[in-house]
Amino acid sequence: MYDWKPVTFSDDTQTYYSASIEKNGSSHKIVYARQSEMGMTVAVTLTMKLIEHFRPQFMIMVGIAAGIARSDMAEQIYGDVVVADMIWRLFVNSWGRKNLTKV
Repeated sequence: MYDWKPVTFSDDTQTYYSASIEKNGSSHKIVYARQSEMGMTVAVTLTMKLIEHFRPQFMIMVGIAAGIARSDMAEQIYGDVVVADMIWRLFVNSWGRKNLTKV
């Protein structure tokens, strides 16, 4: 679908991938990278490197769907886009619903 090309930097061991999409006559660049391991520190580090290298207008973080489907929904399957209505703040040990933006 997209022609993803690897992007590397001499001072960074991370491999990034870049592609362009055309929408309404405009070209948009998309960049993605994958964490080598789980964790908040790794996520923050990778995010900082993405911002430093690419200066994105938007950042989207996706991850594993570590949630449970509601009883009135089918099971989640690989490739589903899952949007939470509640989050668990891992390092604060609390549930959060404040300041959620409707999509």
